[in-house]
Amino acid sequence: MKQRSPKRDDVVDKVRTTFWFQYLGTSLGTFHPRVVQRTISPTPSTDARGGAIKNNKFLGYSKGEHVPNAALVRRAAEIYPGSAHILNHVVWQVLRSGNQIEVRARTWIAQLDPEVQKVLIKPRNEFKEGRLAIDMLERRFSLDSLAALTILFRLSHDGVSSKDDAKAPGSFRSWMYACAIFQVLMMMGSQFISDELKNDIFQLFVQRVFSLVTSFWGMRMDLGTYDYPQMSSILREEAANCGIYIRSPLRRNEHNRIAALIKIPLIPANFA
Repeated sequence: MKQRSPKRDDVVDKVRTTFWFQYLGTSLGTFHPRVVQRTISPTPSTDARGGAIKNNKFLGYSKGEHVPNAALVRRAAEIYPGSAHILNHVVWQVLRSGNQIEVRARTWIAQLDPEVQKVLIKPRNEFKEGRLAIDMLERRFSLDSLAALTILFRLSHDGVSSKDDAKAPGSFRSWMYACAIFQVLMMMGSQFISDELKNDIFQLFVQRVFSLVTSFWGMRMDLGTYDYPQMSSILREEAANCGIYIRSPLRRNEHNRIAALIKIPLIPANFA
């Protein structure tokens, strides 16, 4: 039976396609769509009559307007390994899903780095949900650890009834995972290339994660106008001033010192 392609999500697809294109551009040393296209998918510049052929598909990829097909993704990956990993990463599937994810969670986790899987899964195939597991994922900040935390967040949030208040155990865990996701995003800032891409990725998490939770003491994250590109850059500067270079995996003492530098802006949950 032919496998159905995932349902399109314009917001997620824009982000992951732009990220894919910028990864290729970084590898090539240019973000000019025509130059990237000539390397990845060269096409004749004129037709049989000598007329110019206009092909702006890579301009569309640079803006995230449409997703490249599988053949093109494979061709790009042959030249620049790792590019397909960015476009098709598990984290986009988790963020895309509007339904409960329990039945797919283990399949997604099996696609992550083995070290991340070890952090997440107990010997009896149960999920690790404690502070130790969260700290280890934060210290390994990457797309894989970001996906792992987002899976844990969704599992927890999906299990919270709309009647539960912020002090319910599931609500507390959801808040804890959301805070960990924020920390990982702050440490990953330099990996997202352009400021526009950084902002798009951050706002995606604002919409799909941060806006859904309230702390057990009645606060919510105030991130609608948060300048993620600037604040993640400031974090790196502050860490450097403390003699810490933010690279994965962090030592435990480095992680603790960086975590102390990260401040999540909060306001009362009932604040208009």
